[in-house]
Parts: sequence; structure tokens; C-alpha cells
Amino acid sequence: MKEIVLLLLAFLQLSCIDTKQLFTIKEEYPAYEIKATHKKVAVLPVNYVADSDSKDAVEKLIDGNTDPFVRQEQKAYKFQHIIYEELYRVNKKTDWLDDKLTNQLLKEKNISIQDIGQLSKPEIAKALQVDAVIYLDFFFKTETINTADKKSVLRANEGKKYVVDLTVEIYSSITNDIVWKGKSTVDRQKIYSPTLFRDLIAHQLEPVLPFN
Repeated sequence: MKEIVLLLLAFLQLSCIDTKQLFTIKEEYPAYEIKATHKKVAVLPVNYVADSDSKDAVEKLIDGNTDPFVRQEQKAYKFQHIIYEELYRVNKKTDWLDDKLTNQLLKEKNISIQDIGQLSKPEIAKALQVDAVIYLDFFFKTETINTADKKSVLRANEGKKYVVDLTVEIYSSITNDIVWKGKSTVDRQKIYSPTLFRDLIAHQLEPVLPFN
């Protein structure tokens, strides 16, 4: 009986996976040039913040007794690891720097998670001795629920839903600048469900990255 329930839950999760392109690329980036010149890439620990409406709900999902900075680091490393794993799994042409080695090198350079948001990303790429770094930003917020969403989204309160603005940026140590940027707004379930988040990275993000 337990196995049947688990199979049904897995089926429900997979049935929620989107097949349409979720990421909006607002500029025409020279993908071929980026691919040709940026061979070694590192994934940085992610940055995530919450607005005042969604902050309490996010905190309920994690241990409220843990120091906020410790929680932030744990989440940053957890998402970084999944992103690295999925990009490495589906794209063998790119030389992905192992996430554990990335964090070890950051520590050796005295670059903390808090520093990453403030420092120049091309300079961080140079410190890691890679051609580019991928930096993801999660902004948790609430939005008004429309009629089509009422039965399918995780509700925050009456008339509201939890969503995440997901920004992906690629910074180059070669050009000393940002070379690619994509954005998407997704239901928070896609971030907190490991199955859906892995699918988001492997089948929605990776195909639009300029490394294919």
C-alpha cells in the first residue's frame, strides 16, 4: 500500500512538470561565441530573499531554531549542488567545476556567501580560474491568484499565491562583464520540490543556456 501511495505522489509531481519554455531571454546574446570561448564554468551558491508577505511562510518550512545565516548557507549550498548535478548530467560538453571544489576555492580566497552578492562576479570567476560563473537569484514573493490558478497553486492567503522570481546570470572572466541573463517567475513548489526543481534546471534552464 505504501509503495502505491509513493508511486501516485511521484506521478502527481511529474504531471505538474511544464513542457513550455519558462525562461525569458530579453537580449540577443552571441550564444555561439559564448560557447566557443567559455569552456570551463562554475556554479556559485545561490542567493535568495523573501518579501515581507512571504517571509513568514518561508521560515515555517525550515528550522526556526537555526541561526538565519546558517539557514541561508545551507539553502544556498543545497540549491547550488542540485544545479551543478543537473547541468553536469545533461551537458557533458561543458567543463563544469565541481561544486565542492568551487566552495573550497571560495573559502581559500576568503569569499563568503555574503561576499558573493557584493563582489564583482567576473573577479570571482578569475579567482576560481574558470571562464564563467553562473549566479542564480531567488526572490520569494506573493502574487494575486487568477481564475486559472485557483486549483493548482500553493496559496499564501485569500487571493494570494507564493511565487519565486528566478534570475540566472552568467558572468565572464574573459570579457569582465555579464554575458547572458534569463528570467522566469515560477510557483514556489517548483523550488521546494526536488523532483520539480531538478526538472526545471535540466529541461527548462539548461536548453536555453549559451553552452549548447
